[in-house]
Order: sequence, then C-alpha cells, then structure tokens
Amino acid sequence: MKTIKVTWYNFLTMEWLSPLMLAGAKSPLTIQDLLQLQHKDTAQYLSSILTSSNKSLFKTLFYKFFWLFFAAVTCQGISIACILAVPQFIQQVIYFTTPGIPQSLLWLSNGYYLAFCVFALQVGTTIFGRTAEQILRTMEQNVKTVLIGAIYEKSLKLDQKSSSTFSQGRILNLINVDCEKIALALSGICNY
Repeated sequence: MKTIKVTWYNFLTMEWLSPLMLAGAKSPLTIQDLLQLQHKDTAQYLSSILTSSNKSLFKTLFYKFFWLFFAAVTCQGISIACILAVPQFIQQVIYFTTPGIPQSLLWLSNGYYLAFCVFALQVGTTIFGRTAEQILRTMEQNVKTVLIGAIYEKSLKLDQKSSSTFSQGRILNLINVDCEKIALALSGICNY
C-alpha cells in the first residue's frame, strides 16, 4: 500500500486522489494501488480510544472529536458568510456600471477590485464549504468506527442471559442502522 503525506495543499485540492484515479483508469485497482490510511484513522487506533478512556462513551467522543467538529463548523460558517456577502458585492457592481450613481454608494471605485472580490468570495465559498464537508465525512467515519468497535466488543462479553435479550439481529441493527444515524447526526448538526 502506498502512503501519502497530507499537506494543506493536498487536503484542499485533493491532489492525493489523482494518481489513484489514473491507475484505476488504466486497469482495475488492486490492494497495492490503494492508499494507506493515516494512523489516526485506522480501526486499531480508534478502538483504542475507548479502551484507554475511563469516561463515558459520549464524553470520550466529545473530547476526541470536538476540535474536528469545531473546525468543520468554522469552515461552514465562513462559507455561509461568503455566500451572504456575494449579493452585496453584486449590488456594488450594478452601482458601478450604472451611470449617475453617487460615488458615496460605492465601496470600491475600481471595477477590477469589485470583480476580484466577487471571484474571491465564490472561491472562498467553495473551498471552505468543501473543506467542511471533507472534515465532517472523516469525522463521521471515525465516530462510526468507534461506535461499531464498542458494540462489537460489548457483544463479545455478553453472558448467556444477556445474549438471549440481545439477539444477533438486534446487534446487527445497532451496528448497521444506529451507528450510521448517530454519525449522520453530526453532519446534520453542522449543516443547520
């Protein structure tokens, strides 16, 4: 498996995906073509989060993923601010192109500056919005991995009486449905 060093440039431009897509276009991908996960995203590391913590599941997840969630919410907020600022600058462009408008209404008296501001706001909307989505997807998968690991570990420790209450179907329902809903709730909170 290949490893790649993730830099801010790779993260924003998703440059790490290009070699994988080119290899997939030439021939079917094999396990050797795939990129290796970062250590902090592996199931072994994520499952060790719960075993090394004395806190409850909620507190452990909160302390572990708070800063990722905060970064995603911040990026989403900046993206929304850029979206809300675009109409104001479009109005300025309209004022700039309309003859007879007083100069006091214009924020910038140069059309190039106005065009650059609109362009920069659109780029900011895209970059910060997609970055927030990427952070949230990573966090969703990590939270889901931690929850599935916790359920699996608990199910292995069930005694005879408890295993009759928690059937295989109920455990699979917890893993497949409930863990997914909890992970998706994180992105729902960020998007609202």
